[in-house]
Amino acid sequence: MQVEQKVQDFNPLHDAPPSEVKLERAPLALVVTQLRFASIPKIEEQAHIASFQERMRKEYPLLSEDKVSFALNLPSQGVGHTRTLWRMNSFDNGWRLILCQDFIALETDRYQDREDFLGRWERIVAAFTASFDAVVGLRYGLRYLNRVTDPALLERLPELVRTEALGVTALLPRPTVALTEMQIPVAEGQMLARWGLLPAAATHDPSIVPSPLPAWVLDCDLFVDAAGTPIDLGSLQSLASSFSRRSYAFFRWMVTEAFLKAHGAQP
Repeated sequence: MQVEQKVQDFNPLHDAPPSEVKLERAPLALVVTQLRFASIPKIEEQAHIASFQERMRKEYPLLSEDKVSFALNLPSQGVGHTRTLWRMNSFDNGWRLILCQDFIALETDRYQDREDFLGRWERIVAAFTASFDAVVGLRYGLRYLNRVTDPALLERLPELVRTEALGVTALLPRPTVALTEMQIPVAEGQMLARWGLLPAAATHDPSIVPSPLPAWVLDCDLFVDAAGTPIDLGSLQSLASSFSRRSYAFFRWMVTEAFLKAHGAQP
């Protein structure tokens, strides 16, 4: 396998990524995409989600209902509030579709490739817009979480991750915790990227289930907010595709050819 483009030759925030290299043992632990929209309170009632659930039932047949409570803290009192989360899962629970009155999301730990994931999201958005009129998009995001837990690979981090990303940890014995975070404009919107070392049972984000083993993580979250005008749901698929490619560009900029080979790069 020969990497077609050296990392020094492209800007991962704006340039097109190198050609995709298939990995037999891809380090992706979780992929999540979410659309937030102006609240549609009727989604709280099962009768109003029936048409959407019927459209998605073949791929996500396991329907469950969760009641999630949270508090709105006011100066004089705490006000409790409950939301309904509709969960529609695949039979193996590897693919999870979540619908609430103000967001819809797809998450998986069984990611195969970009085409499969984006195809699933396209079908979900089509079913959602067919089931609910006048949806006003407020925020769209796509997140890729990579996680390396193999102790042998963690020992090789200075070889697997570019020196600039490792920072001072490239010069010292491996620390227990070393995290970097940045939010930066990219060609398609904003990117929040976090990467570094975590101890066993620790997480950099409360929404992420921690690994039972020490890990090196690369968490890349791309998003765009409605700025004066709603997000155009008709162009959402194009946005999802561009976010996916931007995340891959950053991943390829971050890791070396040795990293790709260690994860089973295919010629």
